[in-house]
Amino acid sequence: MKKALLVSILIMLAAALWAGDDPVAWWSANGSSRGLAPVFWAGDGEYRNAVMGGRDAVIAASGKDSYIYFRLQDGVRSKIQKNGTLVAEYYSASGMPLVVRLNMTSPEEDYAILGAFLAKPDRWNMAVCKYEGFVPSGAQNGGADFRLFVTEGFCVRKVGLYNGSPSAKVLKELARDNVPAPKAAVDYPVGIGVYEVPPLADAQIYKELGITALENYVTWRSVENGGKDKWDWSNWDATVKVLKAAGLKWAPALMVAPAYTLPDWFAESEEMVPNVCLEHGEAGKTVSLWCPGFPKYAERFIKEFAARYGKTGILEAVYAGIQGDFGEAIYTVEGNQVIYNLFGKYHNHRGFWCNDKYALASFIEFARKKYTTVEALNKAWHTGFGDFDSVRFPFYSEEEQTAFMDKKETDPTARRYYLDFIYWYRSCMTEYADWWLGMARKYLPGTRVFLKTGGLADPTTGASFADQCRVAAKNKAGVRITNEASDYGLNFAYTNLVGSASRFYGCEFGYEPAGPEDENGIVARIYNSTCSGAQHLFDYNSNITETPERIDVQQRHLKYLFRGEPIVPIAMFFPNTWADIHSYNKRHHIYEFSDYA
Repeated sequence: MKKALLVSILIMLAAALWAGDDPVAWWSANGSSRGLAPVFWAGDGEYRNAVMGGRDAVIAASGKDSYIYFRLQDGVRSKIQKNGTLVAEYYSASGMPLVVRLNMTSPEEDYAILGAFLAKPDRWNMAVCKYEGFVPSGAQNGGADFRLFVTEGFCVRKVGLYNGSPSAKVLKELARDNVPAPKAAVDYPVGIGVYEVPPLADAQIYKELGITALENYVTWRSVENGGKDKWDWSNWDATVKVLKAAGLKWAPALMVAPAYTLPDWFAESEEMVPNVCLEHGEAGKTVSLWCPGFPKYAERFIKEFAARYGKTGILEAVYAGIQGDFGEAIYTVEGNQVIYNLFGKYHNHRGFWCNDKYALASFIEFARKKYTTVEALNKAWHTGFGDFDSVRFPFYSEEEQTAFMDKKETDPTARRYYLDFIYWYRSCMTEYADWWLGMARKYLPGTRVFLKTGGLADPTTGASFADQCRVAAKNKAGVRITNEASDYGLNFAYTNLVGSASRFYGCEFGYEPAGPEDENGIVARIYNSTCSGAQHLFDYNSNITETPERIDVQQRHLKYLFRGEPIVPIAMFFPNTWADIHSYNKRHHIYEFSDYA
């Protein structure tokens, strides 16, 4: 087990001096130094002298990504205490981050991460890192004791090592011009990252970007794939350790139903009931919503998670990953390469996933309760069922679906059958979401719980946004809608399908993009969140950190992210029933709902 490297980071963006203090070792590009010097060439690191911003410096010169190594003199190493502070003054034309890696005594710790620091572009920046456990031994390339991971053109002017902390005088001087990254009540999780522990350097950069919590997909498979009752939480323990070191909270999505979240022993058992589509009669690998024994396993997983992490103080929120392709409160709609890379390709498409005996039994029970007699049902549906046990779904193939939808468009007698079917299909998802949120609230009473939902509420998704917001409020939970992109107008229309209902019922709500966004999208989403009164904003790390321009846009506008009070001078009637009837495209066997949103 590697010795923990406890990290506390303070970013100082200032052109400050540390004159008058007493560093145990320092180096300056102007020729002043004591016991510390850069290594000119160390294989993967090289520098040359330069003048940048009117100051003498050394500049990384060996490639696009490189290192500048620093070596302590032998007589100075013995004076370095394990607990201390590293201070560096650096310049980055691109605004890309600086990463510091320390040399520890153990070989596997030769390049332990000390800290990661953002840079204001085209100006000198000051980084101040406190460390514990540093014992230099010159084991890095070129006999170095630590290195700075930089990009080509990255300059360093001064580096100093202090036993303990710099004096109060120096810290006051550094803090005088401090310009910290803006903070806001947001969470920008790292993205899907199902099994990977985030590097500490990445987590620290997210913290400095104003992010408060990181999200992973904590799947049932990731903790119990070795066999029933053989729990292994080591991967997520490591994640928690990194987040604590970086000063971040955790907002995991607890995933139990999609194909890639199931442990092998359950997926291969007789208890597994896969989802089956009406269009082809072919099974997928996600658990059917009506699988009779599955809720007990979902509850068992949440109970174990809560017992391990519920009282640790690390949780900012949890997201109920109950169904769909990515844990949303919708049925399977389409696969993509992300999930296929995790589990292999399987039958998956937009359609109606209720072609199993347990789903049919539920539909029959719904019909019996609504109509009481089969005669009343036949009169409403214009069908000829002999009894309730012979009731069936409206179609069982693409051909039957097309014929039924054509009839529905022109013949009102088919519409009640169809609308009852859609109502039942959505109600089953709402009832399951209600149970899920109540169960999560039971085991995590002091944690914010959110339901994730998606799409545009077309019939195949099975989502009734208003009803989902209603049951979220009932369980003192929230709802996150996952349908934003870079177009503000569309974002406003789509997210208000949840935002308006959440405000009405009094539950928290937040927004997530459906995929990539550009620089305009970063600003549009911040504006939309604030104007609608949302409680949190989610993004994928690549949307923010992919380029210096995106980091700059996010940093300049994050100060506008807060919980605002929306101004709603008008109301709009949304014709759900009309949209349900007319949204089907028979040519492509899909439901096109965007025209009505």
